[in-house]
Amino acid sequence: MNIYEKMILEIINISDDKNTVYEYLMDFFDSFNEEN
Repeated sequence: MNIYEKMILEIINISDDKNTVYEYLMDFFDSFNEEN
């Protein structure tokens, strides 16, 4: 497991609204991938 996956899992675990966090992260990685 890489550090980003670990970070994501921790964020999801502390979040009450997992769906919102998941969608936010997907948007984040989409924009991140477009830049590189």
